Amino acid sequence: MEKRLESGHVKELRDLRDEIVDAWYANQFSAAILNEFGSEYALSTSRDDILANFLHPLYSLLVGFARHGDPTYRDMYRSERRRYAPHRSGNQVLMQFFERIIPADESAIVSRVSGQASREIAAWLTSLHEPLVRVEQADRKPFCVLTIGDCLMGAIQSFLMAGGHEKDLDFDFRYYYFSAQQGADIDQDGIAAAIRGGVDSIAASYLSYEGTPLYRSLMASRGMSAEEVDQTIQGIAGFIHSHLSQIRALTTVPILLHNVSGLPLGRWRSRLPIAPHSRAQVRILEKLNAAVEEVARNIENCIVVDEVAIGKRTGLRRASRPLFRAKEFRRAEFHPIEFERQVAKDYLNILSDVSRFKKTKVLALDFDNTLWKGVMADETVAHYVDRQEMLRRLSEQGILLVAVSKNDEKNIRWDEMSLKPDDFVAKRINWNLKSQSIKEIAEELNLGLDSFVFIDDNPAERQIVSQEIPSIVVLDADSSETWQSLAQLFQMPNTQDTEEARSRKLLYRQQADRKASLTGGADYPALMRGLKLKADIRLARPAEIDRIVELAQRTNQFNTTTIRYQRSEIETLVRGDGGHILIGDLSDKFGTLGLVCVVVVRTEGQVALIENFVMSCRAMGFGLERAMLAFTKKRWAEKQLTALFRPSAKNEPASALYPGAGFEKVADDRWALPQASSLELPDWIAVESR
Repeated sequence: MEKRLESGHVKELRDLRDEIVDAWYANQFSAAILNEFGSEYALSTSRDDILANFLHPLYSLLVGFARHGDPTYRDMYRSERRRYAPHRSGNQVLMQFFERIIPADESAIVSRVSGQASREIAAWLTSLHEPLVRVEQADRKPFCVLTIGDCLMGAIQSFLMAGGHEKDLDFDFRYYYFSAQQGADIDQDGIAAAIRGGVDSIAASYLSYEGTPLYRSLMASRGMSAEEVDQTIQGIAGFIHSHLSQIRALTTVPILLHNVSGLPLGRWRSRLPIAPHSRAQVRILEKLNAAVEEVARNIENCIVVDEVAIGKRTGLRRASRPLFRAKEFRRAEFHPIEFERQVAKDYLNILSDVSRFKKTKVLALDFDNTLWKGVMADETVAHYVDRQEMLRRLSEQGILLVAVSKNDEKNIRWDEMSLKPDDFVAKRINWNLKSQSIKEIAEELNLGLDSFVFIDDNPAERQIVSQEIPSIVVLDADSSETWQSLAQLFQMPNTQDTEEARSRKLLYRQQADRKASLTGGADYPALMRGLKLKADIRLARPAEIDRIVELAQRTNQFNTTTIRYQRSEIETLVRGDGGHILIGDLSDKFGTLGLVCVVVVRTEGQVALIENFVMSCRAMGFGLERAMLAFTKKRWAEKQLTALFRPSAKNEPASALYPGAGFEKVADDRWALPQASSLELPDWIAVESR
C-alpha cells in the first residue's frame, strides 16, 4: 500500500466532489482544449454523460486511492486520465496535454480545501500525477504498443503502465476499441495510419469479452449442430486471419494474439458451485483455441497470449472477481476484474522480451554451467540438451552464436554436444576478459555491440561485461526466465525461416575469414583484388522481396535515410510503380555474401532521386557502394542524379557515401552529382549488370 491521506482530508475531498468535478469539466472540455488537441470522443457527447461516465468515476478513484492507498485505484485513475486524452497522437502530444490539464485540475482541488490540508494534498497530488506530466524520459524512446480489442485491452494497459517501471520500460499505448455488444467496428484506417507512424508491437483480442458477433452468438446458442458449430468457428478463424494478414502486410513487428478463456463469467455463474461453462461451451472453447493456434502458426511473428492458462492459474471464479465494488462506479466505462491484472503480468514479460531483444543478432555464450552442468575440463558433465537444441534452432533461423568461454579449447568435448563447432560463427575459448573477447568478435563481424546478448552463469562475469559494454543485454544462465525469454525470439522479426537466415552463420564465418585475409602490409587495391570480388547489379525481382524487406527493416549503419519500408511499399516499388529498386549481390573467393545492397530510386521529370541507399554491414569496405552508384548513374544517364542523406544516431558510416563519390550538397538533406561528373567502377570488382 502507498501513502494514504488522513481521514479528515479524505472526508473533505468527498464533500467537495460536485464542485471539483464541475471545475474539471470546465478545464478539460473547453472549446480551446478540444480545438487544440482534438479528442478520442465526439464533441457532441453530452455534459451529463461525460460527468456520469468519466469525471465522477475518475474522482471516485482519486478519493479511493486517498482513502485506501491501494495501487489498483491509482493505476486505474491514471489509465482513465490517458483514455480521455489524445493518446493516439503519441506520448509527446499526451505530455503537452497533461501539462495543460493537470495543474488546473490540481488547483481546482487545492484552492477549495482548508488551509491546513492544502499543502499535504498538493504534495500528494503532485506525486500521483507525476507519471502523467512526465510521460517519457527525454533520453529514450518509449515502447509503442498498438492494442485492438474490447475493454479488456483498456484495463490491461492500466496495469501495464505501472508494471513497466519494474522492467525499466516506458510504454506508449495506442488503443483501438471494438465490441459486438456496443456495435463498435474495427477502425482499420486508423490502425493502418498508426502502424505507418511506427509501432514496436501489436496486441489483438478478437474474442475476449465477446468481441466479435460470431463468437457472441456461438457462446449464447443452444441446439446448434456440430456442423454448424464448426462452420461458425471456421468463419471466426477466417475473420481473424484476414485482419491479421492485413496488419502483417504493413509491418513485421511481433503480434500478441489472444486465445479465449470464456471470461468474464456471468454474475450468477461466477457464484454457483457448478462448472463455470456448460459442456457445449467447453467444447466450443477448445475448438476455438485450436483454430486460434492454427492462425498464429500461419502469421509470421505471432505470439499467443494464453488466456486459458492464465484462467487456470488464477481460477476462473477468482479471475472474474471485480476489483471495484463501490456504487459510484456503476456508470463507469471501466469495470476491471482480477483476470485483467493477471493478463497484464504475462504481457509485461512478453513485451519486455520484445523490447530488449528487438536488436538482437548475436548470442554470446559461456560454456561451463551454461550449456552443460559442471566443468568439462575437470569432470563428466550433464548437458543441457534442451538449451543446446533451442540455440541450434535459433542459429538455423538467423541468430548468430559465438562462444565466449574461459577455457582451453582442447578440453571441449564437441562429440558430446548437440551444438557443433560449425554452429558458431566465432569462438573465443581462452583466458581473456570476456568483455574483450566480445568486442573483438563485434569488430570481426562488423556488428554493433547493442546487437549482442551475453549469457553466463557467473555473476562476476556478467557484472564486468555490463560495466564494460553498457549497450549489451546480459542474462543469467541459471535463471529459467532467461531460456523462456530466448524462446520468444522464434516469434520475432530477428528470426526467419528463409534461405538467407539459414545461411547467415556461414556468411558471417566467411566474413571473419575475409577479415583475417586482409591483414598484412599490401596496399588496399591489391588486397581487394586478392578477394576476386564479383557483383551482380540489377533491378529487383519479386522473389527477392523478403530479403529486401529484411535489409530495409534491420539495417542501421549503412542506411542513408533509415526509412523503414513496409512489405507493401517494397512490392509496389518492385513492380515499378512510383519508383524502382536496384539490388546488389556480392561474392568472393570465400563464397557468396548474397543480396547485400538495396537502392531505392524515384524519378520525376529530369531528376532521378536516390531516396535510400541500404547496404549490409558485412559488405562494407569492399567498394560495392561505388559500383552501385556507377550503375545507377549509367541506368539514368539522361537525368540529374540526386540523393538524400539524413543523419541518425547510427548511420555515420554512410555519411561519406555521396561526398566521396563527387556529389555536392544542395540542401540540408539533398546531394546532387554534377552532370559532367563520371563515376568509375572499382577495378577490383567484376560487375555483371542487367
